[in-house]
Amino acid sequence: MSSILRFIGVGKTVSRPNRVKAHFNNLKNNLSIVKWKSNSHEVAYASASEDKTVKLWDKNLRLQGTLYLHKFPAYTLTPVKEGVVGVGSLDSAVRVWNWNSNEEVTYNEGLLTHTGKVTALHRINDCVLASGGDDGLVQIWDLCNQSEIHRLKGHKGSIRTLLAQDEFVISGSSDCKLYVWDMKTGQKLAVIKEHGLPLQSQFETNDGMAVSASPQKLMLYDVYGDNILKMITRPSKMQHDAFWTIQVATGENDSKQTISDSRRLVAGGTKKGCLEVWDFETSTLVYEMNIHRGPITRIVSLGEMVFLTGSWDGTIKITNLKEKTVIKSIEAHDLYVQDLVKIQYKISNKKQQYQI
Repeated sequence: MSSILRFIGVGKTVSRPNRVKAHFNNLKNNLSIVKWKSNSHEVAYASASEDKTVKLWDKNLRLQGTLYLHKFPAYTLTPVKEGVVGVGSLDSAVRVWNWNSNEEVTYNEGLLTHTGKVTALHRINDCVLASGGDDGLVQIWDLCNQSEIHRLKGHKGSIRTLLAQDEFVISGSSDCKLYVWDMKTGQKLAVIKEHGLPLQSQFETNDGMAVSASPQKLMLYDVYGDNILKMITRPSKMQHDAFWTIQVATGENDSKQTISDSRRLVAGGTKKGCLEVWDFETSTLVYEMNIHRGPITRIVSLGEMVFLTGSWDGTIKITNLKEKTVIKSIEAHDLYVQDLVKIQYKISNKKQQYQI
């Protein structure tokens, strides 16, 4: 194998150290994937699991392909561009797969980024990706050149969530803090401590705001001025449960949403498997429904009050929360569903499995 590595979907090459080459030579022997031919573009979903697989599903939750990581559970995903997904796993590496290829889906040699598992990924643009790990580091990567742009130090706990808003990167950690970073300089601009509990999830909006969640609180804040605009605390009678993940509750999840409309609705998935919608204007719970037997790890908004969810119970479900109806439920994985993302993909006509 040459010491020149090629990044999937990018025509540039870059020399890598021999130790990285040796590391990924070992990893490559532990991967098998599914290959398929494609002819039409459509919305699809990718799920990552503790069962060491990443699976691709069409919009009706029909399985399109499976990628097997025989030694390393997949922990976090992010869409990079059409048909291309970034995957973070327990072996400290960030990899990227091009699901669209009519050729063999190439195993990307990846980037050896963290000393522990990769716990958070976020796409900034087609060439720039942010990763966070158990080591408390946030790293910004130039995918096109396979180089590190910034290594952001400051957190004292695992990175739980990442987002990007214009020139800022915001990281949330188990150390109970949100850090706002300047993407160009790598400078830490602000520290937000108001949660007081480990950060679980966050999402950004089109209007310069973001919503973050810790186990018992939702917080709406201004990314540009790091001002806290609103805080919702779970009522004492509901504190037997806890927020696990959040997402905007209106529109679709393929673009940023506005949360400053007359009704600021946020969907929350809880530790006990309840899907909730909260109204920031009134600080009240609008809808709730128990749909999973374990923590809800990811929510994807499909339309007004319709959600796709993944859970530690191994299932993926489509739920109309307004009508309190589970539209579809599948046994997606043998173990925990750790992440679930929406991507654009070419729908499969033919599948075959092989080893690489």
